[in-house]
Amino acid sequence: MKTKDFLHRNNACMDGAKWALSISKDMADVWEAMIKEDNSDKNQWLLWTATREGVLPEATLRKMACRFVRETPIPGGRTLWDLLTDKRSRKVILTVEAYVEGKATLEELEGAAEDAYEVAMDTYAAQYAAYIASSVIPVGEYTAAEAAYWVSKFTLDAVVEGAILDDLYIRSDIAAARIGALSAQARIVTSFGHPFK
Repeated sequence: MKTKDFLHRNNACMDGAKWALSISKDMADVWEAMIKEDNSDKNQWLLWTATREGVLPEATLRKMACRFVRETPIPGGRTLWDLLTDKRSRKVILTVEAYVEGKATLEELEGAAEDAYEVAMDTYAAQYAAYIASSVIPVGEYTAAEAAYWVSKFTLDAVVEGAILDDLYIRSDIAAARIGALSAQARIVTSFGHPFK
């Protein structure tokens, strides 16, 4: 695929487009360059590219989203999965994985999504109440629950952002944590192969 066509079709940001066009006229070369340059900008661009319509098959994107929730590191040696304290949030990930493998129906997926949405809204309300009471934002549970919900709705941008959102990293190590999360997600993306070859 021609780089300029891909960038135009997907309304790429100016910085990303300028860099991609400086690499090659072919998106296959741009993809490889994003992988080689393991830094937060290129990792973000890799995630953006992978989640554009038509780059990867739907089943692959769903698997990738589940892995983001299961494997994205957060401070303290945990992952986003560890923040899913309500079994309904974990169930939605398990249901999406089963759906991709043909072991769950669309109705089961929709039911799990409804339950996951309730968890996200309940968790948001609890975190907001804690914030009002203490002026300190509690770390992560709402963001994790919301990311789990978005996996079920197949809104990959929301999953990516939900998995690395700044409110997971309120402490002084925010930059390092964000970079680590992006790097881990980029490795997950590349494990699914090269979509432009």
